[in-house]
Amino acid sequence: MYSQGDLVKTLRGRIMVDGDSMCDYVAQVNVVNQTLNLSTTSNEVGQFNIAVKEGDLLVFTAVNLVTLRKKIVRADLEKAILVIQLQTENFSLEEVVVKENS
Repeated sequence: MYSQGDLVKTLRGRIMVDGDSMCDYVAQVNVVNQTLNLSTTSNEVGQFNIAVKEGDLLVFTAVNLVTLRKKIVRADLEKAILVIQLQTENFSLEEVVVKENS
């Protein structure tokens, strides 16, 4: 787990996706602290809270988004809200077949 000397803090964050608008917040993103073995999910306006300490590894995953791995540094702990920017993941289809229903 962690020792008494480690300062565990509740990190408040907000998840955004790349796009034209500055308000493209993302719900249902899985946020996992792999170091402390904790997890949460972002709410409908992209907000999340999770316990962290300096050096922890957070992993952000969601369907159609590129997975992001972020190591927590002291500057992250000093922010009121940590903004996480994710990118959409595009899938190419080799071939699409459209059939008429009869």
